[in-house]
Formats: sequence, C-alpha cells, structure tokens
Amino acid sequence: MLRGRLDQHGITHRFVEMHDPVMAFADPVQIQQITGNLLSNAIDAIIATKQAGGHIETRIWLEEGHACCRIEDNGVGIPPGLAAHLFEAFWTSKEEGTGIGLAISRNLVEANKGQIWVMQDQKKGTAFCFRIPASVSRSGKEEG
Repeated sequence: MLRGRLDQHGITHRFVEMHDPVMAFADPVQIQQITGNLLSNAIDAIIATKQAGGHIETRIWLEEGHACCRIEDNGVGIPPGLAAHLFEAFWTSKEEGTGIGLAISRNLVEANKGQIWVMQDQKKGTAFCFRIPASVSRSGKEEG
C-alpha cells in the first residue's frame, strides 16, 4: 500500500525476519492497519527531515511467547517530553495530523492482547514496537 510513497521520496524499506515465520493470535486486518499506520508515520518523519537517504527497517521476531514487531526510521524523531502524549487521542505533533492514528493503533494492539510503545534509543529517528501473543502448541512450545 505504501510502496508508491516510499518510491516517490526515495525511501528504502528493509524487512528483517529474525525467526522462522511467527504465528500469532491476532486479527490480520487490524495488524495490517497498525503496521500501515506506523510505516506511514515513519515515512512522514523522514519526509520532514527534507534530506535524502531515508530508510525504514521493520523487524519481526519471537520473544517470550510474543510475536514482536519494531518499525524504525531515520526521520526527525520525537522532541523530548512529547513521547508520553503520542498515544493520546487527538494529540499530534504534525501540522496536518488528526491525532488519531497512534491512538487507534494502541487500541487495536490492546484489543489483540498486546502492548505498543515508542523507543528513542538511536541518535536520529524513532522506533515503534508492538507485541502480541504468539501461537503456542499443545505441548507448550512456541509455534512458528
């Protein structure tokens, strides 16, 4: 869905699967909406830098019974002190934003019994992460 925007702005996207395919208990349409919103926000953050060389990396892995996803960009980042408000409805840092995308993403992740959070552990850009319960076999071992 977002390939056109990536190409238009010269942004590279790398997908890294750090495990065999991960099976999760989740609504696939809702997970698509969550990842689409996070990727769209990453594209917006890169465009806001007004510099070439944007890149986004999506990582998926299995950890402690959860399917985990991290979407990291090298965009403008989040100003200090604002991270606490990111998931509030109708709060936005974008001039033309509505402030509902991350609130909806949080609600969808939580509806799938998961958690979502933001990480600012790099010098430039932002990483949004979420996790949802992974499928577990009858033997108690994680499937995937």
